[in-house]
Amino acid sequence: MSNKNEQFLIDFGERVRELRKEKGLTQENVARLCGFQRPYLSDVERGRRNISAKNMSRLAATLGVDLKLELMD
Repeated sequence: MSNKNEQFLIDFGERVRELRKEKGLTQENVARLCGFQRPYLSDVERGRRNISAKNMSRLAATLGVDLKLELMD
């Protein structure tokens, strides 16, 4: 995986953690609401999991935010 992709996953995970904490939710709460296991969510938050677009969308919906993606050439 390229450094750019790795950085994207790290940044995404950090934002998930920020939003989760702002809403006063635990990893266990969010994981259950998304249908994930808590260790999976922990890996996502640490940028160690190559999360699918489908799971990104689930997380965004659970956290009450829009998932915005930009596609470039």
